[in-house]
This record gives sequence, C-alpha cells and structure tokens, in this order.
Amino acid sequence: MDSKEKIKELINTLSNENMTKEDYKMVFDTLVRMGEAAVPYLIEVLENGNAYWYVRCRAAELLGKIGDKRALPELIKIFMNKDNNLDVRKSAIEAVATIGDKRALPELIKIFMNKDENLDVRLRAGDAIRKIKDERVVPELIKILKDREEDKEIRRLSADAIVSISSEKIPEKEMREVVMALLTLKTVSAIVYIGEPAVPYLIEVLSAKESADMQKDAGEALIGIAGRIVGRIAYGPLNKKEEDFIQALEKIEKWIDSLRKSKNLLSDLPGYVRVRRVINELNKLKRVINKLRNEVDRSTGEISKGRHFGGGGTTDELSRRFRRLRI
Repeated sequence: MDSKEKIKELINTLSNENMTKEDYKMVFDTLVRMGEAAVPYLIEVLENGNAYWYVRCRAAELLGKIGDKRALPELIKIFMNKDNNLDVRKSAIEAVATIGDKRALPELIKIFMNKDENLDVRLRAGDAIRKIKDERVVPELIKILKDREEDKEIRRLSADAIVSISSEKIPEKEMREVVMALLTLKTVSAIVYIGEPAVPYLIEVLSAKESADMQKDAGEALIGIAGRIVGRIAYGPLNKKEEDFIQALEKIEKWIDSLRKSKNLLSDLPGYVRVRRVINELNKLKRVINKLRNEVDRSTGEISKGRHFGGGGTTDELSRRFRRLRI
C-alpha cells in the first residue's frame, strides 16, 4: 500500500466509533508524524460538507497539530462559513490558534465582535486571539470590554486577552474606563496585571460612594498591585539596592496617604471598614519590605539566604500573603 492510500485509510478509520482510545491515539499520532504528506487529504475531508462532522473535526485538529500553514486559508474559510457544522467551525478555530499564524486575526476579530454570531464560536475566536498574541488587536478588544451591552463572558475574555497580550498597550485616556469595566466584571486579577497605571482609579473608587462589591474588588486589586511590587523585590534580580526598597516604600505610602484623605474615613459610611482594611494590608506589605531591607547583605546586595529561606522567614510570610491574594 502506498503512502497516499495509507493516509486515506487512516483518515477513514477516524469515523469508527468502536475504536478504543489507544487505537484512536495510535492513528492520530501516525497521521501527525506523516506531517505535510497528510495535509492535502485532511483538507479534502475538512472541506467535504457531506463527510461525518466528527471526522471533519478531527481533520481540523490534525491540521492544527501538524502546523502546516498551507491549511490556514481552508481553516479560515471553514470557520467563517455559518453553514458549516458548529463543532467543525470551532475545531477549525482551535486549529488556527494552534498554528498561531497572525494572518488569521482579521477574520477572528470579525467573528469575536459579531453579536449575531453563535456565542460558543465567538468564545473560541476570542480564545484564539488571546493565544496568538498580537498587540495590534488590543484597541478592538478594548472596544468590546467597554461595551456594557455585550455578553459578560465575551467581555471577560476580552479582558483576559488584553492582559495576556499586553496591558501596556492600553492608552492612558482609556485606562479609567477599562478599570471601571473590569471592576464591574469582577476581574480583579486583570487589574492586578495592569498594575500601577490602574491605581489612581482604584483609589477613586475606594474614596467615593461606590457599591460595596466594587469597593471590595478595588481594594483587593490595590493590595494585589502592591503585593506584586513586593514580589519583584523578594523574587526579582539579585544585587538589590537601597533605592529599590525606598522607591517601593514611597509608592505604597503615597497610596496610603491618598486613602487616608478618603471621605469614607471622615464619616460614618459603610466604606470606612473597607478602606481601613486596605490601609492595614498595605501597611503589612510595607513591613515585609522593611524586613527584606534588613536582610540584605550590604556587601553583595543579596537577601540573606539563611534567614530569607528559613522556616518562618520573610519569604514564607510573603508566599502565604501572595497565595491569599491569588497573585
């Protein structure tokens, strides 16, 4: 049997519902190893609207695993065509994400932004955009995130994609609206990864008469951002300098001062407890910085390993705090 016939036979066996998992894996892995030689036949199956949908899905998956970019136009054609089986379309999108070719992004963005499109297909497109990672799509993702009439799952995925691709590409003029949208969606981790540019707007929420949930999430995000600053000192490059500690302390102290001026601390409002808790947590992180500062070997700039990594030492304390903050 020549290789052409063997490839066709292996592809045909994928429709056998009685095949064991072990046999299926063997067939699948064999086709992947055949690589480029199998691509034309897999494309042929994928394009065949009369073929069993399950086999078409596996053909798309195999094309993704093989990674031959010749398959890209056909995969795009499949997921853009609403007449195709939904599972086949989703498999084609996943294959494109696996291949990772940025040429597919315009079509993926079209699918992701189309409110008339099937939700599951949109979510797969959004996940593919997140995986492919191209900073040029961030403005479109911000538009989706800010759209309060958009599906919440779509908006959350947009937030995840923005952070995954590059939160640094969020324009300063958009930052407040982005942070407020993320708080509305309760995506605290995304705000933590945006980092310091989000801080003024978190303090604004904590200082105003916002909802309890929104203030709670703003507080968690602010504590998380401060925690990441401490983490960079504790686990970052060696040869730490005195100014590294001073700068970190000054940043956190500035945030504490801003919160102390909050109207929520000057009157008997429910926000008082929430703001006071954030201040207390930030003060605890300041104490961690000072502990680390005291453990630095002045001759090398390295944190003393004897104390730093010992039971109950600063690193253990910091790790516990980070786990609680989920950062």
